[in-house]
Amino acid sequence: MCHLSWATKFFLGCVLSHWGLSWLNVSHLESQV
Repeated sequence: MCHLSWATKFFLGCVLSHWGLSWLNVSHLESQV
């Protein structure tokens, strides 16, 4: 259970950070237009 929880947190962390960077890049590009 601990390993599963750790893997899940790690996976979610990577996904959220990826989405966050993508959102920041998009919003940054839109602000320049």
